Amino acid sequence: QFDQLALDAEQLGDPAHALAQLSTLMQNCVACHAVYRIEVDPGRE
Repeated sequence: QFDQLALDAEQLGDPAHALAQLSTLMQNCVACHAVYRIEVDPGRE
């Protein structure tokens, strides 16, 4: 998807389109990273 964003940015030259694509990609990143977290076990400090 990042490759497609780069191609579109180069070929279309439309910043609004590129930002919309980037927003969609970043939402995927945030959703995934919100699920996988490392937490400290209070009993093992």
